[in-house]
Amino acid sequence: MTGPVAPLASGECPASAPIKIAYHTAWGPDSYTYSHVSADACYATFEAAQADGYWRGW
Repeated sequence: MTGPVAPLASGECPASAPIKIAYHTAWGPDSYTYSHVSADACYATFEAAQADGYWRGW
């Protein structure tokens, strides 16, 4: 598993790490709020984010 990746200047995540971390929650591209969330960090997978203590948002 990989650790966090810094988000782009726009607050979006790079394609290699599409899971956005915001408000202690991991948001995936399939989430209805994804486009409205500015990332604090990014992860490649939900599993990696959950291993670091983040819960999955819907």
